[in-house]
Amino acid sequence: MINRMMGVVSSIASGRELLPRSRKRSKNKKQSEDPEPATTIHQVVTAMRDAAVPRKLCAQVLGVSPATVGRRLHPPSQPMRGSSRAHDQAACQRMREIVRATNGLVGAQSLGKRCGVPRRVAAVIRKRELRGIELERQARCGTVTVAAPGIIRGFDTMHVSCAEGKRYWLVAADAAVPYRTSILTTSIYDADNVIAALAADFHRHGPPLVLRLDPIACQRTPEVHQLLTGHQVLPLHGPPRHPYYYGQLERQNREHRAWQRALGVVTHAELHDAAEAMRTALNALWARPTLDWCTAEEAWMRRPQIDIDRNELRSEVERRATGLITSGFERLTAQRIATETALIQRGLLTVNQGGPR
Repeated sequence: MINRMMGVVSSIASGRELLPRSRKRSKNKKQSEDPEPATTIHQVVTAMRDAAVPRKLCAQVLGVSPATVGRRLHPPSQPMRGSSRAHDQAACQRMREIVRATNGLVGAQSLGKRCGVPRRVAAVIRKRELRGIELERQARCGTVTVAAPGIIRGFDTMHVSCAEGKRYWLVAADAAVPYRTSILTTSIYDADNVIAALAADFHRHGPPLVLRLDPIACQRTPEVHQLLTGHQVLPLHGPPRHPYYYGQLERQNREHRAWQRALGVVTHAELHDAAEAMRTALNALWARPTLDWCTAEEAWMRRPQIDIDRNELRSEVERRATGLITSGFERLTAQRIATETALIQRGLLTVNQGGPR
């Protein structure tokens, strides 16, 4: 048997390089002037099989695994086993139902074991079903578009860390363009600091028509309400524990968080300076495709003049909110619905069903 095997190898690979490794030749290496035709490992394995050489011994001679020898026995054009096998439609439908029932938490291996299909097939079906669930969710959502800068301004807080302990960034940003109007660094998150941040923001950039606030207690005090009334700004409190309502500021906070992580450990004074540097960079240096490759500051400077009678708008919102409260709505919910309805009727706010495109 050894003699037969050596005869096969010597007759096929005599005077040639080793066959098992299919490395690329170096570009600098000169090829032979009269190269011999290359012998594939498939031809060698086939010749050894015809000579009745055991697979294990063939693998040792060629320096490959027995599994590789087995794969080389099949021609490359031959399709792999099971590649065109049709799976049970009932099992596939059952997997789709399980994915939806578990809200996509189930894994592919569990689906395969449960329904008797290969794990890879289960992974493909799970991925397609999750994509369908996401498209259905987007179809149920609405895309909110603010007509121009200066109409709605968001206000939110973000926890940050420094050498002295936990601090807060009180961020105010426009709702039409990602322009941060002000960022206040404070050690205490209370009504006094909220009033100070809003007063400075209104003085620097002017009061908006509507201010979108959290339903937290420090933003619903009588002093905060008095400040907004004095500037003729309508408060818009979102639903509790619903971050999607504040999606714009939530997305901007991801940029703030990345900036803050890059700072490392800083002092309170350095954190204050970093907040102003961050605001300047994100507003004036970042050209965004959603703004036709303009910066947020350039879009803010080109904002149109909003010619709205603030007293008439407030009276309409209060009248509609009173009717909703009489119908059984909570005060904050009624005020939010009344404010959004008034803006939509004036063409300042648009809500399109069907999610983002």
